[in-house]
Amino acid sequence: MKNISWENIDNLEDIEITYLLYIEGKDIKTISRIRNIDKNEIERHIIQAKIKYRAYEGNSDTADIVRKLMRYSREERINILKNMPQHERKKLEEYAVSRLFESSKDECLFYIWLLGELRSRDGVNSLMAFLKSRDGNIKRMCCSALGKIGDLRAEDELIKALRDSRPQVREYTVKALGRIGSLKALEHLKGIVEDSEEKEYVKRAAETAIQEIEAKVSLRLNV
Repeated sequence: MKNISWENIDNLEDIEITYLLYIEGKDIKTISRIRNIDKNEIERHIIQAKIKYRAYEGNSDTADIVRKLMRYSREERINILKNMPQHERKKLEEYAVSRLFESSKDECLFYIWLLGELRSRDGVNSLMAFLKSRDGNIKRMCCSALGKIGDLRAEDELIKALRDSRPQVREYTVKALGRIGSLKALEHLKGIVEDSEEKEYVKRAAETAIQEIEAKVSLRLNV
């Protein structure tokens, strides 16, 4: 591991300087003043350094990482996840799955998003259960996550979700079916394209999904 100490300061990155101050016991407000950097940026430095040096263990620190991730923008979250070692990503995945059914709505939406970004196959069954939610935001987020994961186990539940009365939910469902390459969904999607009462943006999504599925099926046949 890289030597991070004040003796090596000329070779340290910004996040490492912040982290040195942090492990000395200085709080975020103090570090922010010392470094003349916004407190949110200081928090980002600390979380990135913890990930980089694997300096946290156990659920309490995982919970702290999750709380901070929830406050960041989507782009910042994705950047942090990209730099996270695989075994630490697995800890986050397990944390999200274990708390999904006991969380507030905002936490639930975040965990669903996180499982999608982590391409969590272990989270598929839980996400399929949440497809039965009456909440449109939760249902759309589940569709998006399942599409990213790309597991065909979800196709039957996604096909059922095509009957949702809300066009935005149907749009997300259609896109997910395209991404997972559900051959079983083709006839349903063609029906959407031909439905004169369907929203145009849902029809366009269905046309794109049909093309995606046909391309994926072709690849499978040629393997």
